[in-house]
Amino acid sequence: MMMLTKAFSILFITLMIILMLTNAIYGHWVKRLYIKAKMKTGDPKLKILCCKACTLCWACASCDILSYKEVEVQLKGTKCWILYVKLFIVNNGTTPLDMEYKVELPKGFKCNSYFLGPYKTAELNLTAIMKDIMNCNWLSEPPDLNIGEGFVALHVIKPGCFNLDKGVYNGLIEYTGRFNSWITHAYITLSFNITSLCDDN
Repeated sequence: MMMLTKAFSILFITLMIILMLTNAIYGHWVKRLYIKAKMKTGDPKLKILCCKACTLCWACASCDILSYKEVEVQLKGTKCWILYVKLFIVNNGTTPLDMEYKVELPKGFKCNSYFLGPYKTAELNLTAIMKDIMNCNWLSEPPDLNIGEGFVALHVIKPGCFNLDKGVYNGLIEYTGRFNSWITHAYITLSFNITSLCDDN
């Protein structure tokens, strides 16, 4: 009987030790913390919402939106070829944008650029834009854009001299929006088919 009690005691102690070790291991395991998270990064995005090109004779230029961030402007066979390009560019991303722009034109061309804004796109109306035009609130640089804002741009392109050869000339206007190390672009590609710089009459 003594041997049986001693055997049960050893078995009981062994089981208790195993149970304690198991609890210790389980307790150590449950202290680990696993985090499942979903991260969303910023999405800087410029969009050319609308574009219009015209000349003094109102019939010589075309303006096509190739994608949400690229526009192609063509000028063909005109005598009154001074080109006016009007754009409305918006920030439809998820970050504010610091705006810059540059114009690359062939030698002999010049571009004067004017800007209005910024405007909240959700509250945009012609009255606000016309009021800024009437008050001559033109800016010399594009304004920085918060989320959901846009600005009006006007580019006036003409020859800096009148001894250009007839032919096709290409240019580029590039807008750059920056947020920290993120960069986004919008482009206006220009093509001038110059047949005459002035009226022959």
